[in-house]
Amino acid sequence: AFIKEKGQYPMNKVATDDIGFAIYQVDLSK
Repeated sequence: AFIKEKGQYPMNKVATDDIGFAIYQVDLSK
């Protein structure tokens, strides 16, 4: 899964959409 592959990057929950899906911003600069 994308999130597991990118798990080494810090992730910040930035929003939740109208169906309750969490939206994350991944900081790729680390």
